[in-house]
Amino acid sequence: MGILNRKANDKLNLVANIYSNALNGYWKTGYDGFLCKKVYFDNLYFLKELKMSYLLKDRFFARSYDLVFEFEIPAIFNENMKFKLCYLGKTKVDGAQFSILNGNQEAASILEKLNNPLIISRLVKLDLLNLNLEYSIRKKRWYIRTDSLIGSTTWNLIPPALQVIKPKEKECVFMIELFELIANALRDN
Repeated sequence: MGILNRKANDKLNLVANIYSNALNGYWKTGYDGFLCKKVYFDNLYFLKELKMSYLLKDRFFARSYDLVFEFEIPAIFNENMKFKLCYLGKTKVDGAQFSILNGNQEAASILEKLNNPLIISRLVKLDLLNLNLEYSIRKKRWYIRTDSLIGSTTWNLIPPALQVIKPKEKECVFMIELFELIANALRDN
């Protein structure tokens, strides 16, 4: 399956180039690895670096490469915290909200900020597969990870084809804006 991985890597390069063009001047690729990119930003308030990678998932007659975004935000809090994104609606997404998986008083305050309508509206528009936020007292950092359908690649056996869900430039800007909004909600005051 090495040839498929190489083709998927080409698709990740395509997605990274679309992001680079959309963010015109803010985006610098610092690490250009196989199925992985590390990106540095100029002139953004919170987001300084971002890791983009493909997560391989074998399926029946298909292989998926889900686009994964990961970044960290420094902060100082007194408790470990963990949040998860939950979508609302049974047959279609009617909204979204974050829920606390771990944490107490400080987590409740952060939860209120995360469930801001501006953040929620971006989440619903971007079709994220999941979004996890975790704070470590020991590391004094937030770790944020999300999987996105937009920018993902799928190889199907029948008919044999490798397809990427190309992000629109507007979606690229929305994604980075979302990360900035989340980082602002997670900051220590």
